[in-house]
Amino acid sequence: LNCVEKGEPGLAAYISTCKSPHMMYGAVIKGFSKQLFDLSPDQIYLTSVMPCVRKRGESDRPVFTHDGVRDVDNVITTEDLGMLLRLKGIDPEDLEPQVFDSPFQTDGTGSGAGQLFGATGGVMEAAVRTVYELVTGESLPRLELEEVRGLDGVKEAVIPLYAEGMTGTDEPMLLRVAVCSGLGNAKQLIKKLMTGEASYDFVEV
Repeated sequence: LNCVEKGEPGLAAYISTCKSPHMMYGAVIKGFSKQLFDLSPDQIYLTSVMPCVRKRGESDRPVFTHDGVRDVDNVITTEDLGMLLRLKGIDPEDLEPQVFDSPFQTDGTGSGAGQLFGATGGVMEAAVRTVYELVTGESLPRLELEEVRGLDGVKEAVIPLYAEGMTGTDEPMLLRVAVCSGLGNAKQLIKKLMTGEASYDFVEV
């Protein structure tokens, strides 16, 4: 978001209005804190453990603070967590596996889409799987992402969506998606999008 705001503000209107999943979770936990834990939102200190350092900047945005209470109070990276474990002499290999806390009475295993989220392209794949199933009523076969020629760190896929009456013909609608790793690669991809050299329906950075 910062990259677009500073470099190509005209693209801001095309950015998803959805928060990151960890920000959604923070807002929900604090929004239901009274019902879930009999605590007020300001009595909860919520820390996210994320693979991406950029999540810190997201949690700092004023729009995610309500009545002086942040949706997410702190963000540490998986590298930070590893360092803390080493400092405390804790070896994850010695720990017994456990299901995570389930405040909303799920079974503590999570969804397949939720498990995809942590990997590059996981958010896009989770979204595409949902769209595919809603449109076709079927499960999406394995999503194959291919390297984009001339762009390191960028992969793309084309997914045919077959649904009666969607295109007015027997031909499927083609959903074009791309996954970009790293801001340097993102800037290159943005240039191609702005010049018309590339066109996608969904891009994840």
